[in-house]
Amino acid sequence: MDWNKFTALYEWEFEQVCTRQKEDVLMWITEAEQIGGPILELACGGGRLTVPLARQGHTVTGIDSSQGMIELARTKRCPDPPRLLQADMTSFQLYEKFRFVLIGYSSFQLLLNLEDQQACLRHVHDHLDDKGVLGLDLNPAVCEGPDQQDPKHIYTRWWHERNCSVSCYSGYDTDRVNKTRTWHDHYEIFDRDGDRTVLDHDISLRDVSLEYMRLLLSDCGFKLIEVWGSLKKGPLTPYSHNLVLLATKA
Repeated sequence: MDWNKFTALYEWEFEQVCTRQKEDVLMWITEAEQIGGPILELACGGGRLTVPLARQGHTVTGIDSSQGMIELARTKRCPDPPRLLQADMTSFQLYEKFRFVLIGYSSFQLLLNLEDQQACLRHVHDHLDDKGVLGLDLNPAVCEGPDQQDPKHIYTRWWHERNCSVSCYSGYDTDRVNKTRTWHDHYEIFDRDGDRTVLDHDISLRDVSLEYMRLLLSDCGFKLIEVWGSLKKGPLTPYSHNLVLLATKA
């Protein structure tokens, strides 16, 4: 998908419908206080985590493949703003070491094949100092439910900043062989004059399990030190919406 075209809508939509996921900000701030910095966030998007971490006084670098997302993050006020760079999380090279590397909100699962996952983790390994920690927030239930869902109405909300109404319709297809699910999102946006704008985009995520990640991390030189099943550090259960992992160099 073209994140540059979706930047503003993604930021607004997250605030509207992802209320539970917002708890990750406090979780990562708490971990950063214990682990220390400097901090690197991969796939930082519009700075939803990067900027609050910087506001806490940490030295933070955020990278994202979308220039639009980087520009959005730069608009957010911060006394000592993070360094924000356009880079791919499978091939970045920053020539420095970090104490804490973070990949939040299922962003790691945008990597749809083993080769890209390994490339990402090996670059993280190269950028961590000897006492560094990798933090991952994953969705352990990407492929739950039926293989296919026809598009259905998800919400209609008023976007105050843009003076328009947004209706979202979404469905999905599941590839069980490659363990991926692709959501097909359709937006209809009406301004005050009744003019209609249509935006379509697809987003695919790779399904992962704890055992899969344990093996993958080990293969890339890491060992797990913490496993949580919620953003409040609860245990992992079959009903968990999050799989939070902390890992260090093996």
